[in-house]
Amino acid sequence: MSEPFASIERATGVGASCEAQLKALIAARRLLAGDRLPPERELAARLDVSRGTLRGALQSLADQGVLATRQGSGWVVTPRPDVVAVNLAVYLSLEEVTFDQLFAARRAIEPHAAAEAARHRTEEQLEALHRCTKVMQGAREVGAYVRADADFHAMVTAASGNPLFSVMLAPTLDLLGAMRADVAAHSEVTAASHREHDQILAALVAGDPDAAQEAMLAHIDHFVASGRRVLADEQPPRPAPMADLERART
Repeated sequence: MSEPFASIERATGVGASCEAQLKALIAARRLLAGDRLPPERELAARLDVSRGTLRGALQSLADQGVLATRQGSGWVVTPRPDVVAVNLAVYLSLEEVTFDQLFAARRAIEPHAAAEAARHRTEEQLEALHRCTKVMQGAREVGAYVRADADFHAMVTAASGNPLFSVMLAPTLDLLGAMRADVAAHSEVTAASHREHDQILAALVAGDPDAAQEAMLAHIDHFVASGRRVLADEQPPRPAPMADLERART
């Protein structure tokens, strides 16, 4: 097997070049999940960089959810979708993504994920989803309900078998957290959501992709409508027209 690591060119930032080379090796599948990198001293020599520069590049990749350090094992290729999702949530918050854009993303992702979940779900996943609906129905506080609701939707996307669905959905749910809590505080909304989650789960149990897709889309659209009402209620009252004020004085 040829040497995967090459001396770093000095024309560009050395640390950035270290990151780029390691990412390229992962993308080319010359480094796979679970592979251990050489010890830092050896890897720094093979890349012809200082250990300090290398350590900075490795830590940056860890922050991005690409590597992890393990006691006694050194640096290991460990993809972390949760870290990727957190980083994406930060990016989206900086971009000031709107309510409409977030729910447009959910409408694009979740119904299709539900259809795929109906095809690929396992019995263990169905049992976990069933437990999740019981937690939601028994929740006595909004926070517990919102966490269980997020878990339900995350489980459906995971059951689809497509990890990209999970990576894309997680930051969306995170950014909608406060609004979801406000909406869930309305008992009529949560009562409807219980029925809708049961319908989604029933379609998954039946292995019916069309029914799962339709049930998920109906659930999201209902929640969007509820969210709009909550947001409208939180707006400050609009000043009355001057003509109305004059009539009120007479």
